[in-house]
Amino acid sequence: MRLKATYNGYELTKHCKILNVYPSIMPEVSNTFMNHPTNELSKLKSSKLNPIRLTIEIGIEDNISHHIEQLAKILYQDEVKPLIISDKPDRYLNCKLDGGSLSSSRFRYGVFKLNFVSEDTFWRDVKGSVRKYFNSQGRVVVDNKGTARTTPKFEVDFNDDCGYLALVAPNGYLAIGNPQEVDTVILPPSEYAMNEEMTDLRNFKYLTNPSGYPYMGNFKVTNRATTNEWGASINPNGRDTSENWQGYAYERIFDAGEYDQTADDFLLESRMDIYDANGTNSGLNSIILAVLTEDNRIVMGANIYDNSGDKNDLIVKFFTQGSQPGFSRTIHTDSLSRLNGSVTLEKRGNLLSFVVNHNGSQGKAQPAISTSDTVYIKDSARYGWHHNGTRYSVQGFTRGRPNTIRGVRTFQGKKQFEIMYGGFPIYWMNEEDLTTNRVVSIGSPPKSIRHYAYNSAAGQMKASKVFVASGGWKNRPIYSHNIINSIKVQRRYSSLYRDIENIFMKGDKLEIDNETGEILLNGTEFAGLVDVDSKFFKLDGGPTEVALETSSWASMPFASIEYESRWLN
Repeated sequence: MRLKATYNGYELTKHCKILNVYPSIMPEVSNTFMNHPTNELSKLKSSKLNPIRLTIEIGIEDNISHHIEQLAKILYQDEVKPLIISDKPDRYLNCKLDGGSLSSSRFRYGVFKLNFVSEDTFWRDVKGSVRKYFNSQGRVVVDNKGTARTTPKFEVDFNDDCGYLALVAPNGYLAIGNPQEVDTVILPPSEYAMNEEMTDLRNFKYLTNPSGYPYMGNFKVTNRATTNEWGASINPNGRDTSENWQGYAYERIFDAGEYDQTADDFLLESRMDIYDANGTNSGLNSIILAVLTEDNRIVMGANIYDNSGDKNDLIVKFFTQGSQPGFSRTIHTDSLSRLNGSVTLEKRGNLLSFVVNHNGSQGKAQPAISTSDTVYIKDSARYGWHHNGTRYSVQGFTRGRPNTIRGVRTFQGKKQFEIMYGGFPIYWMNEEDLTTNRVVSIGSPPKSIRHYAYNSAAGQMKASKVFVASGGWKNRPIYSHNIINSIKVQRRYSSLYRDIENIFMKGDKLEIDNETGEILLNGTEFAGLVDVDSKFFKLDGGPTEVALETSSWASMPFASIEYESRWLN
C-alpha cells in the first residue's frame, strides 16, 4: 500500500514517495526521581510525556530539484500545522519541520529524512471536538476513541439558583461553591441588635466631633458621660460659657445577627429618669436619641429637653431625616413635667411609631429660695461676694447657722442672694450654694405621648446604629437627674423566610477548561470557593461517565461537555 501524506492541507506525496515512517509506541517519557538522603534508594517523584517527534523517509525519483522546491514551499511554516498520514486518516499531528534534511542525490533518485516536532504529546481527531449534554440526572457518557488522555471543557447554564456544583470523573473531581449553602433560611421573629445597660459604655464609640449627627450643629462635646449603677449622666466638668449645649455624644453599632448586621425593622426601648430636684427652676437639659443608617441618615429619633431656664418643663420632639444629611425634620412636639419611664422608637416598613411613656412619680424636692427665707450655707460652697463684687472665701464658722435672705441680684450671669445673720449683712451667695433645709412633696401623674407617621423614605433605610447625646446649656445648672438607664434594640423580621443570595444565580454561565485551568463565571475569573482537594482532570481512552452534582435543593442546570479523541501515536 502506497502511503499518502498531507501537511497543512497540501499533499506531500505529489512530490515524493513515502519510503518509511518511524513511529514510536508513545512519546518519550521523562522521569524525575528523589534520592534518599541516607541510602542509595530513590523514589519516583514525577513523570511526564515529551512532545512527539516523527521521522518520515521519502524518495524522489526524477526532477529532484523541482520537487524539492515544491516540498520546501509546503513545509516551510512559522507555526505548527496539521500532518495526516493515510494509514491513520482519523488523526493528525500538529507539528513543524525540525532541522535540515540531506538528499542522497540531487540528480538521480534522492532519499530524504523529514524530521517533525510537535508541541503536543498526542495526535488529535480530524473530526475536531465533540459536544455532549448531561441528562436530567446530571450524567453523561463520553467516548475517547484514542489511546491518549484528553482534557474536557464544560459549560453550565443555571436555570435556577444554586450554591454548589461538582464535576466527578474517574481521574479527579472539581467542587465549586459551598455544599452546605441553602437557598432560604428560617428567620426568627426578632433578635437583639443591642442590649445595653448604660452603667458601662465600653461598647459605645465616644464621639469628640459629632458633626453631621442630628442636633449637633449647636452642640459641643466637653467630656465623657458619668456612669454609675443607675446609668449614664452628664459630666459637668469642662463646660464653659460658649453659647451651645455641652456634654457627651456616643454611637453604638448594631451587633451582627444570625443573618443581618443592619435592620429593616426594629424596636428600640430606652429607660430614662429626667427631672430636677435642686429646688430651682433654672436647670437646662437636653437628651437626643436617634436610630441612624451607616452613613448617618436619620431613620427616626427623639429630643427631650428643657431650655426655658425659669420652669421645669420638658419639651418632647420626634424627628426624622431632614432635607440633607445632618439635618432633622420635626414631625411632632409635646411636653412633660418630668420623665420617669421610657422612650420607644419602632419601625415596621414605612410606619414609624414614637412613644414617650412617663410612669408617674412621687418624690421630694427643695423649694425655690425667695426673700425673707431662712437659708443655710452648703458645705460645698466655697465663695461669697461683697456688694462691690469682691470675692471672699467662705469661713467655716458661717456654715450651719441660720441666715435670712435680704436681697436678690444677678451677678456674672448667676442668680445671687444677700444673706444676713443677726441683722448684719454677710455675703452675696450663688443660689446653688444655699439650702433652705426644707423639702416639699412633688409628684406627677402618668402620661404617654404617642405619634405615628408613614414615611416611605425612612421605610427604605436600613438601620445600622444608635446615636445618643446629652448636655446642659453653657455652664448653667443642669437637672439633678439626667440619667439614661438602658438602651435595647430588637431587630425584627417581617417574613418567616429569607432568600439567600447564592453563589450561582439564575441566568449565570459557568465555563471550566481542564486544559488551561480556567474557571469563568459570566466571562470573568471565578473568585468564589473551590474545594482544596479539587484538581483538573483528564479522560482516559474509551468510554467514561462524568457526573454533575449540585446543591440538594437546586434543580439540575443545563450542562455540556466538549472533548476530542486523542492518540499517543
